[in-house]
Amino acid sequence: MKIGQSGTRVLVFLAVFVASSLAGQASAATYNLRADTTTATLPDGTAVTVWGFADDTTAGAGNGVVSVPGPQLTVADGTLTINLRNNLKVPISLLIPGLPVVPNANPAALAGTRGATANYDNIAPAVPIPQNPNFPPSNPGTISSYATKQRVRSFTTEVQPGSSASYSFGAVRPGTFLYESGTQPAVQIPMGLYGALVVTGTTGQAYPPTANNPNTTFDRDQVVLFSEILAKYDYSAGRFVTMNEDVIKAVGAQTWTAAVPSFSTLDYKPLYYLINGKSYPDTIAATPISAAPNAPTVPGIYAPPGKKLLLRLLNAGQETRAPAIQGSYLDNVDPALAKAHAIYPQIIAEDARLYPYAKQEFAPILPAGKAMDALVDLTAAVSPGYYALYDRRLGVTNAGVYPGGMMTFLASWDPTVRDCSPFKGDLNGDGTINVFDVIMALKLVLANGYDARADITAGGSGLLTAGLPCGKGTVTIADALLILQKAVGLNPY
Repeated sequence: MKIGQSGTRVLVFLAVFVASSLAGQASAATYNLRADTTTATLPDGTAVTVWGFADDTTAGAGNGVVSVPGPQLTVADGTLTINLRNNLKVPISLLIPGLPVVPNANPAALAGTRGATANYDNIAPAVPIPQNPNFPPSNPGTISSYATKQRVRSFTTEVQPGSSASYSFGAVRPGTFLYESGTQPAVQIPMGLYGALVVTGTTGQAYPPTANNPNTTFDRDQVVLFSEILAKYDYSAGRFVTMNEDVIKAVGAQTWTAAVPSFSTLDYKPLYYLINGKSYPDTIAATPISAAPNAPTVPGIYAPPGKKLLLRLLNAGQETRAPAIQGSYLDNVDPALAKAHAIYPQIIAEDARLYPYAKQEFAPILPAGKAMDALVDLTAAVSPGYYALYDRRLGVTNAGVYPGGMMTFLASWDPTVRDCSPFKGDLNGDGTINVFDVIMALKLVLANGYDARADITAGGSGLLTAGLPCGKGTVTIADALLILQKAVGLNPY
């Protein structure tokens, strides 16, 4: 049977239409976020009330767990829609720096409804894009008295307390992004309204490679999100008061009708420093190496030995950070130079934009609001081990107490055959390994005593012994020597 030219065109059109429809269905992602309150408990026992996001199964279900940072959003590619429910007592909004919001088809529905300023807030936008109700419309004469009193407080459309709204971001590009509140960001972001968005694109490839920046594939990726809890010292109370405490108090005393009172953060400084919402030592909680049931765990971030790890670095804090990986520069030998060679992180992208050339940096500068992608190539590592990942600008305390804050470990070993826990050797439990631990280990050797924390050397061949999670069941001089290596900053297996 022959098909005419017009018939061919119709078939081609139908094929393209069906393919595009299927692609659109396959790549569309929708999340139902809810802004609410929860409590963050820090390593020193301090409980702080925070605002955070939860991922509900359906819009308005209210069954997601509120967390800080908010749940990681992952999109293969294509379109992204976020339905936002506001259970807080203040107006909020949603912003993803680097991704524009798609124009809304019903702008009138997005106008504010604060009755005390109805002549201003109920004005529908003149063009079909989400509008911030605090920007004056084109005719300021109708709001002359109000416009001089109310300052701009939001970068995008607000969601009033007890209300919901939908944000669409259209076709998103591969990369690493922050999502955060766009309303009073100096206050609401430190309160906890932030999270990570990962647009994966091709599986195992961070970005489409280029001739000058071809190294964009990875075996495993990990979000590393830096943030802070702010506080000021209250001389009358004789203690540090978190900004969260002051904001919650102000919110509880306010009737949220016409306007939100301004709140300055100038007097507040970081008191607690967080990685993915945790402070050290909580940052090295047992982490499964895969999603498989009963998967082995490692402390901190799993970096498969002999593989490539992509660190998605984000800074939701108010100060610049400098994430450094300690020890990687000692873990390889350059055969051409026959000397220690650094495995520096390769910074391949910034703000979800691939660099023309990758940059090798020991401690890249990560300003507030910034996103970077760092590739850690361990394919040439001499031996498995662990590497300290911390803030080079020394946000490594909990309320002034060291160690703490922005510090964790990259665990690069197979947990099914050996245990390289960074806490092995910490005999007195103070969170550090020093000469006192070495002395305690030597005492155990002389007394023929046993402490599992000192049993570092594995059973003869370096493999785990049946029935023993680590070690061989005795403490020997070899264990004491390995603890000594740790105490002076070396990285024994």
